[in-house]
Amino acid sequence: PPPVAKNQEKVQLFIKIKVIKKYYLEIKKHKNLYKIRHILID
Repeated sequence: PPPVAKNQEKVQLFIKIKVIKKYYLEIKKHKNLYKIRHILID
């Protein structure tokens, strides 16, 4: 494939990774909040 297409793939992969990381961090935060709430309720 031409270099431009290769670059496009890399960029899309990079964006995907960034989005996944963001979601992952959000989920982790929510899980921590959930744990804290449980501790407070108990």
